[in-house]
Amino acid sequence: MILFLLIVFASLLSFLIVFFTHIHWLFAIPIFIGGIALGVLLFLLWCQIAALIVNGKNKEILKPKKALTAVTRYGCHFVKTIMRIKIIPIGLDKIKDEPFLLVSNHQSLLDPLMIISSFKEMGLTFIMKDSILKMPVIGDYLKASGHLSINRSNNRQGLETIIKAIKRIENGFPIGVFPEGTRSHNGSIGDFHDGSFKIALRAKCPIVICIVENGYKVKKNFPFHRTKFYVKVCDVLEYDSFKDMSTLEISQIVYEKMKNGLEEIRNK
Repeated sequence: MILFLLIVFASLLSFLIVFFTHIHWLFAIPIFIGGIALGVLLFLLWCQIAALIVNGKNKEILKPKKALTAVTRYGCHFVKTIMRIKIIPIGLDKIKDEPFLLVSNHQSLLDPLMIISSFKEMGLTFIMKDSILKMPVIGDYLKASGHLSINRSNNRQGLETIIKAIKRIENGFPIGVFPEGTRSHNGSIGDFHDGSFKIALRAKCPIVICIVENGYKVKKNFPFHRTKFYVKVCDVLEYDSFKDMSTLEISQIVYEKMKNGLEEIRNK
């Protein structure tokens, strides 16, 4: 959607300038490129203004704004198109219409974007590294959209984030987290921080176990080759199936299901 609007804006700008100034039509090409750049700058300006309005209220975001989550989703589609990614969703029909905790392996910075793009209008937001939400403009906008930050070296801040995530789910919105805590650059699944599963235990919600594959290949394939990016829902653990377990026990079950799901994708 964003890419389409940028092309329309740049095309219209090129036509109007060439038509009213009577310059040679060949100048339409650099004007079109400039129009794309101007459109991107205007979009970023809008994001910054929206972030200032929402973040300026200094209120905890319990219910993310639909307009902002929709723009985030369109932005994810834009990145997917630009990076020549073809998303292959598998098993999304297993998800019921209820808030949940999504847990996924982590291969690249593109993982949350591609998952949000796949999950469409579910209003999914993520718990992200504190450094990402401190980025100028984009970080401010992600925070305004409802994404939560976590600093694993700060236990108090980590606990506050878990509490916010629990409240978010209790208010009817799903939350995503990467229990590895960091990216795997070779596609393997690293050790889990089992504290992430406290969210599901406290919120009494299902755990959606997700696998992403080929995220680490995008950098290698771009721009000459398209990347098939798999987003697979391996299983959905209902609350009653793990309510009496420890976070370590839940972590072990999720890890095995992720490992098996990843192997199934790679063996196809």
